Amino acid sequence: MISISNYNIKIVTGTETVYGAHFSPGSSVTITFYQGSLSTSEGSSAVSSSGNFSKTFTVPATAVVGPAAVKVCGTSGCLYATVNVNLTG
Repeated sequence: MISISNYNIKIVTGTETVYGAHFSPGSSVTITFYQGSLSTSEGSSAVSSSGNFSKTFTVPATAVVGPAAVKVCGTSGCLYATVNVNLTG
């Protein structure tokens, strides 16, 4: 399971935190920001011994107003969460 700190995020200066639970303890996950054909790697995060992680990242400068998604991939596959990029956050 994954969740996002804010559904509405601001272009460029906005930050977003993605949280995850029930992942393989001791593994790592990769986080990617998607919007249309844009795909921006947001790095990776270690999964704790309890199966949780969190990762804060800055919204890419190439993002535009509209819907987007955050993708988290771990050892058991990938999960997506949708967000809305706007001018005011």
